[in-house]
Amino acid sequence: IPIWLALALLAWSGWNWGANRGLHAEFDRIRAAGLPLRTVDGAPPAVPEADNAALLYLQAFPLTIQPGRDLAIGDFAFRWREPANPENEPAIRTWTESQIWPLELLRRAAARSRSRWPLDYARGLTMDLPNLVSLHNSNQLLGCAARFAMQRGDKAEAEADIIASLRLAASFSDEPVIFLLMMGVGAATNSLDLLAS
Repeated sequence: IPIWLALALLAWSGWNWGANRGLHAEFDRIRAAGLPLRTVDGAPPAVPEADNAALLYLQAFPLTIQPGRDLAIGDFAFRWREPANPENEPAIRTWTESQIWPLELLRRAAARSRSRWPLDYARGLTMDLPNLVSLHNSNQLLGCAARFAMQRGDKAEAEADIIASLRLAASFSDEPVIFLLMMGVGAATNSLDLLAS
C-alpha cells in the first residue's frame, strides 16, 4: 500500500506540474494577444461625465414606479398594432403622466453621445449592477409616452421617445459583463418591437 500511495502521489505531482505549465502557457498566450485575464482588465475606458448617458439613467431608474401588473402595459408600450384595452388605457395614461421627471431624464440621457456604466470592475462578480426591473420600467415608460404622443398627432415627439428607448438598450452594448449584455439584449428586443410598431 505505501508503494502504491507513493506512485499515486508521484503521478499526481507529475500531472499537476504539467497542468500548471499548460495553464501558464495559456495565460501567456492570452496576454500576448492583448486579451484581459481579470474583470478589471476588461474595464472599458472612462467617458466624461458631461457625455455619459448612464449617469442620467442611474438617476432616472430609482424614480420609475412599477406600473400595475394587470394593465398589460408591455403590450401597450411595445406592440402598437394590437388594439389597446380601453379599460386599461386610462390607468396607463395616469401612470405615464405621473412619471414626468424620470421621462425627462431618460430623454436627456438619449441626447448624450456616449454611455459608460460606472461599475467597480475590481470587485468582479460582487460589483453593483443596474436594476433590471428599473430598466424595464424605463423602457415601458418611453414606449407609452411615444404611443400617447402618436395618438396626439405629435410624430416628432413619438419618434424621439422611440429613439430614446433604442439608446437606452444600446447603453449596455459595450460592457464586458455578461449580465449587462443580457440586460441590453432584453431591452433591445422591446425597443425593436416598439420601432417596428
